[in-house]
Amino acid sequence: MRVKNEDGELKIYAVAGCQTLLLAFDIDKSKVTAKGFMGFRIERTDSKGKKKILNGTKLFASDDPANPKQKLSPIQSYLWKDYLVDAGETYTYKAEAMLGTWDNMNPGFSASITIATEPQQDGEHSVYFNFGVTGSQAYAKFAKDLPQKSIDKLSGANREKAFAILGRELWTDGLKKFVAQAKGPKDQLLCAFYEAEYSPFFDLLKKAKDKGVDVKIVYSGKPAQSKNKTELKRAGLLSVSKERTNQVSQPHNKFIVLVQNNKPKQVWTGSTNITIRGIFGHCNTGHWVVNDAIAKKYKDYWEMLVTNPAKQKFNDLTKSIQADLDGKNLTKGTKVIFSPRKTADMLGEYVKTMDQANQAVCIIYPFNIEKIFKDFYAEDRGYLRFIITDKGGDKTDFVTNDKDVIKTQGAILDSHVEQWVEEITSKATTGASTLYVHNKFFIVDPLSASPVVITGSANFSDESLTNNDENMLVIKGNKRVADIYFGEFARLFDHFLPRYLQKKNEEEGNAPTAG
Repeated sequence: MRVKNEDGELKIYAVAGCQTLLLAFDIDKSKVTAKGFMGFRIERTDSKGKKKILNGTKLFASDDPANPKQKLSPIQSYLWKDYLVDAGETYTYKAEAMLGTWDNMNPGFSASITIATEPQQDGEHSVYFNFGVTGSQAYAKFAKDLPQKSIDKLSGANREKAFAILGRELWTDGLKKFVAQAKGPKDQLLCAFYEAEYSPFFDLLKKAKDKGVDVKIVYSGKPAQSKNKTELKRAGLLSVSKERTNQVSQPHNKFIVLVQNNKPKQVWTGSTNITIRGIFGHCNTGHWVVNDAIAKKYKDYWEMLVTNPAKQKFNDLTKSIQADLDGKNLTKGTKVIFSPRKTADMLGEYVKTMDQANQAVCIIYPFNIEKIFKDFYAEDRGYLRFIITDKGGDKTDFVTNDKDVIKTQGAILDSHVEQWVEEITSKATTGASTLYVHNKFFIVDPLSASPVVITGSANFSDESLTNNDENMLVIKGNKRVADIYFGEFARLFDHFLPRYLQKKNEEEGNAPTAG
C-alpha cells in the first residue's frame, strides 16, 4: 500500500509491505535553515492505540554516553524504515521536525499519515519470507549463553523460540497452511523438490495422504541430494515419489500444485528448499499463487517432470507452455517461465526488462553474476541499480563507473561493535553452505504504477535456463506484490550494507568508529 500526505510544509510518503514499512519525508530547505534542525521525532500508533517512539541509536557528540542527558535520538535522515510492523495492521505515524539545540529541541513542523500494512494472504499473490541470517542479531542475543547454537540440537522452548526468531511466517503461515488446504480424496498435492529433508514438512504430507489426499512427489535423485530418498522413505512417502535424474544438471524446482476436484487451482513456489537450512537458515522466499491458468501450467509441467524426460523432449514442452518473453514489452499480469530451455536467451530478455526502468532495479544474486549482467552494470544508466550477493569474489565482482550502481553482500558482525553483539551465520544455526541470501528475485521500478517482479527458483544463470529444472514467475503491474518484495529487499539491503562496509574497513585496516 502507498499513501501520501502533502498537505503541510512537512510531507510524508509511506509504502507498506506485510512486515515492512518505508517512510520518506520532504520539507523545503528554507523552512529549517539556521534553525538548528536536529532531525525527525517519529511516533507510531497502532490500531489499539499503543504508541511507540521510533528512536534512533546515535548519541549527540556533546552528550555523555554513560549517562545521556538527551533521551531522544531524532532520525537524521529523510528516509526511515520500520521493520517491526505486523501484517494486516493499521498504523498512524506522526513526524515532527525537531528544531533547536541537542539539549533543547522542540517540534517546528509536524505531519501525520495513516497506512495499513498488506495482509499476509490476499488475492492472487501472497508472499512469505523468513528472517534467516537477518534475524542473527536477535538470535545471537538469544543463543549467546546456550551450549549449542545449531537449532537442530536445541529442544523444548529454546527450539521453538529459535524457530520463531529465524523462520518468521514462511513456515507457519506459508508452507504449513498451503498443505493444510488439501482435505481429502478430492484433492491432490503435486510436488517437485530439489532438496527434501525437513521431517516436519513431510509428516504433514503423510498426514494429508492418510486422509485420502493424492500426494505425488518428484524429487532430485542426484547423488548430492541422497538424503531425499532417506527422508521420503522415513515419512512413508517413497511409494508416491519419483526420482528426477535424466539429462538434467540440477532438478532445482521447489513447488507444489494444489488440485481440487480435478482442477489445478493454486501453486506454492519460490526459492525455499524443504530443509532446515532453507526454511530457517539463509534468507528465502515463498510465493503462493491463486490463479487457475498459472496452476494449470505448473500441472502440465509437473506431469512431464514425473516421467523423468530427456532434455530435448522437455525443451519442447517448456517452450510450448510459455515461449521466451519480450523483455521490452511485457504485458500486465502473471506469466511463468519453465526450464530447461534450448537457449539462455531469457537472460537477455531479463536485461531488456531491467533497461525499461525509469527509477530503480533491485536484484539478489545468490551465486554468480553472469557476464551479460556484468556488461549491463558496466554501462552508465539514468536510474539506480541495487544489488545483493551472498558472497564476494570473482564470480560476483564487476567493474563500473556508474555511481548509481550500489552493491552489498552478505556479512555479519563477527566482533562486538557498540551495542551490537557478535553474530553468527546460517552455517552455525543450520549447517548451511549458502550463508546469507538464497532468494532469487528482481524488481523493476518498484514504486511505479506498473512495477515488474520476477521471482522463483532460478539463479539468473545460463545453467539455470538450459540445464536445470526451474520455474520463474513474471509479474507485471501488481503494486501489492511489488510493495512486499521491495520492502523485503530494503530490509535485507539495510541489514547487510553496514556489516559489509565494516568488514571492508577491517580488511583495509580501518577500525570501526562509534556513532
